[in-house]
Amino acid sequence: KAKLEDAIALGDEVSPLAASAFRGTLALQLAREENPREALPLMLLAERGIRADPEEHAKLLCKKSEVVHLAGDRNGAHEILQKAESIAAELGLFPNTELARDFLSLEIAPAEA
Repeated sequence: KAKLEDAIALGDEVSPLAASAFRGTLALQLAREENPREALPLMLLAERGIRADPEEHAKLLCKKSEVVHLAGDRNGAHEILQKAESIAAELGLFPNTELARDFLSLEIAPAEA
């Protein structure tokens, strides 16, 4: 956690995009280890800083989907994952990419109605 916080501080100075990616990773770590609901504001901050880069945004959305799922919103997580898949498809990022591996690890289905 401390190393990610240091990377965020450095990234804020030299690469805001990298800082946003690190914030997303920290939010996911917090969601997995502590309280997913407390990780959501950090994830939203990360997303604001990364939207300009579609590939990085799609990667971050995979992380956001897991955070939202851990917070108990399965439908929201599914919608976020669909948005990430849409961005990836537009960019032609399948099948052998880091992003494709992210999708395969998640596969969140919507909650039954």
